[in-house]
Amino acid sequence: FNLVFLFSAVIRSGYTFAYFPAHPLNKLEERFAKTQCFIPKLLWPVITEKFMLARQNPFEQKKSMDFLEFVLGLTTYKPKKVLQADAHAIITTLHTRIDAFFSQYNSMADGEYCRLLKINIAKFVLSHLNDNHSATPRYIYLHGPGGIGKTYFVRTLCQWLEELIPGSVHFEDVVITSAEELEGNQQRPGVMLRVLRNQLIAHKNSSVVFMDEATWLNRNDMISCAKRVFNGDQSQISTAYFGAGIDGTGIRLDMPPMLIFLAGNEDIEDSALKSRFDMIPYPLPKKEALLAPIPSKMKKG
Repeated sequence: FNLVFLFSAVIRSGYTFAYFPAHPLNKLEERFAKTQCFIPKLLWPVITEKFMLARQNPFEQKKSMDFLEFVLGLTTYKPKKVLQADAHAIITTLHTRIDAFFSQYNSMADGEYCRLLKINIAKFVLSHLNDNHSATPRYIYLHGPGGIGKTYFVRTLCQWLEELIPGSVHFEDVVITSAEELEGNQQRPGVMLRVLRNQLIAHKNSSVVFMDEATWLNRNDMISCAKRVFNGDQSQISTAYFGAGIDGTGIRLDMPPMLIFLAGNEDIEDSALKSRFDMIPYPLPKKEALLAPIPSKMKKG
């Protein structure tokens, strides 16, 4: 029995010798060769450096391979789906549905805050369909007591967009607990970079991002970080994850259309940070809306 046991090990060794297993980097190198033309040129030197490090230093191989697996998904120049839709008709339908939605709430429809909401959603649709960065929406902050429907509204809006522009918008709920998760660093990609990669992997044209429980906007250790991330420039993503560029600053990537919602129970205290957002005080539901039966589709949520 010992002989049989030892002989099986000899057979496995012989098979390995005859059919030497491919290095795990081989597949990543093949993938890079096929997708290099779609990856921003600024990232090519960083990718090459990580490949060399993974080959030469076994202790850095795992970290380098994780980096490569992430970065090779940033095919920002890969052709997107050609969208043929009537932007005006879609915007009109969305505005009608928003009015109907907030008719169940106190003092929202036809008000200034509802107008701001509609304007930003319209800008997102225009930039999504026409690739028009001049129509970039602002960051939207929904604030009010918990349990009044902030999350429900954003998810309903996502359902409307999927119905009106099917298969072209990436939806993502994000939970932030630290500055690392929000901004990222040289060891970890920030939230905007992660959303961008997820969108590209899903082969979508744009994203709707929802950050709930954003109480961290008033935390002293997060305010400076939040100012850098929500800087008003939604045309590019600046990140330290790829190291420094030629000019010594972080490498910037083009940012696709994104509609970014944050929600919290409190107002934003820092005036400079607050100015980056369109502040929407979320209204309270009417009494009759609270007493109405829950639609069957929404009971699971």
